[in-house]
Amino acid sequence: MAGGEENGRLTSGGRDMNILVLGMDGVGKTALIVRYITKRYIGDYDPYSEAMYTSNSVIDGKPVTLRVIDTVGLEKNSKRSEQITWADGFVLVFSLTCRKSFEAVKRIKEHINELRQDTKIPMILVGNKADLSHARAVNPVETRGLATDLQCPMFETSASDNYGSVVNAFHALYREVRTVLKQREKVKKVMQKPGISKKLQIANALRNLREFRIRTYTV
Repeated sequence: MAGGEENGRLTSGGRDMNILVLGMDGVGKTALIVRYITKRYIGDYDPYSEAMYTSNSVIDGKPVTLRVIDTVGLEKNSKRSEQITWADGFVLVFSLTCRKSFEAVKRIKEHINELRQDTKIPMILVGNKADLSHARAVNPVETRGLATDLQCPMFETSASDNYGSVVNAFHALYREVRTVLKQREKVKKVMQKPGISKKLQIANALRNLREFRIRTYTV
C-alpha cells in the first residue's frame, strides 16, 4: 500500500483508504458503491457475492485511492472480523423503506465496537432509497436520532436518482478518517515527549504495584 500507511493502516499523510460497507442484504450497498465509482446505476446484482472495488478519485483536489469492500449478510465470523480490523472507515447502510434494516444498524455498530477499541471510529450512516418516498418506513427524526446515538454524520441517498448524494457521502467519510487520524497522530506526538513519557512510565508502574498488592491480599 501507499507510503502514507503505518502498520497496515492509513495515516493522515496517506492517499489511500480502506472502506467497509455494512448493512442488511437488499438495502443497496452494491448499487451505492458502483454508482460512486462508475457514475452509473445498475439495479440488478448478485445478493450473495462479496467483492472489493478500487476507485482512483479526487477528493478536495487531491488524488485518492479508495478500496471498498461490499459485504453480504450480518453474520459474525472470522472473515468479517478481519474486514472490520482492516477498514479505516465504515459506511453503515439501511433502506429508508425497510425498518428492519434501520434497526439492524445498532447491532452492526456494536459488533464494530467489540473488535475495535478506538476512541473514535470513522463512519457515516446512509439511508438509501430516498427516491421511494411513497414507501418510506423510517422518518427523518428517527434517522437523525440514530446518527446522534452513533455520533456520526447522516446522509440520505438515492443510488438510482441522485449521484451527488452518493458522492457527498463517500467524500464525507474520507474527511472523517483524515480528521480522526490527524487527532491520533497529534496525541501520539504529545505522548512521545520525554517528560510525558516518563510520567506515564511512573503511573503505569504505580498502577501495576497496586494491582499486585490487591492480588496478594485477596489470595
